[in-house]
Amino acid sequence: MRGEDELRTFIAELGRLAEVYRQDASEGVVALYAEVLGEYPLEEVLQAMRHHLRDPERGQFFPKPADLVRVIEGEAETRALRAWTRAELAVWDVGQYQSVDFQDPALHRVIVDMGGWPEFCAWPDQERPYRRKEFVSRYRAFLSARVTLEKGKYLPGLHEAENRYHGHSAFIPEPVVIDERGAGKKALPVQEKRALPPGPSEEEREG
Repeated sequence: MRGEDELRTFIAELGRLAEVYRQDASEGVVALYAEVLGEYPLEEVLQAMRHHLRDPERGQFFPKPADLVRVIEGEAETRALRAWTRAELAVWDVGQYQSVDFQDPALHRVIVDMGGWPEFCAWPDQERPYRRKEFVSRYRAFLSARVTLEKGKYLPGLHEAENRYHGHSAFIPEPVVIDERGAGKKALPVQEKRALPPGPSEEEREG
């Protein structure tokens, strides 16, 4: 959580939660919850509260900080695994030559930091289980950092990289938008969007 406004929102929501369970949320208790949960984005904390309320077993009791942390961490893991699955499916549906737009800032940044979209597609099958572990770890870290995606960012494929290298900017294909349902419509025209950097080389990442 960041800033006084988010802290006030958190205190108010925790107070409402305490009323549901007929608990007395004293100033000291609220401060303790804020200290433990402060490292997480406010929206994830509020979602964890709502999740706890709907839990037919654990939801019968007022949540301890650890209960909310467990929900938050579990949700982050699930989101990271879903992102990995989306990217893996795109490898087969789209491939390394086409530029892609997942419309997910954390997913974009992870792929860039791991070498870029063409390299992500080119990893050997035997490496992918180990790469998945790194991907999930990086994705969760970006979620915690609340990465903001600048409008118009996407991941360039090999066709775009080669055409730009040879100065053929007029022949750059538009990126494919890949949402939760998979590969779909073409994105905005390339001139209205900006590609993310292709990513560090293998040598740069190991150095």
